[in-house]
Amino acid sequence: MLFYAVTVALTLFVILAIYLKYRKNKKIKDEGMETEAVVSRVDEHINVMADGMTTVEVKYYVKYRNNFGEEIEAELGNPERGLKEGALIIIKYLPNKEKYVVMLSRKEIEQ
Repeated sequence: MLFYAVTVALTLFVILAIYLKYRKNKKIKDEGMETEAVVSRVDEHINVMADGMTTVEVKYYVKYRNNFGEEIEAELGNPERGLKEGALIIIKYLPNKEKYVVMLSRKEIEQ
C-alpha cells in the first residue's frame, strides 16, 4: 500500500512539474520580447543511480542583449537537441524574468 501511495505521489509530482514548465514557456512565447541570442555554454551532468543506471542532464545557456542593451546570460528553457556553443538562435524573454528564455528557432547565417 505504501509503495502504491509513493508511486502515485511521484507520478503526480512529475506531471505537475511538466505542466508548470509548459505554462511558463507558453507565457514567455505569448508575452515575451523577441531577440537574437548565441548559445554560450552547454553543461552536462551525469547522475549515477544506486543500481548503476546513469542519466545525463543537459542544460543550455544563451547570451543576448535585453531592451536596455545589457548582455544577459540565461538558461534556455526548451532547447533543441544538438545545439552547440556558438549557435545563433531566436529567443523570447520576459523583461522582468531575464534569466530564463525560450527558443523560437535557429537563426540562419546570411552569406
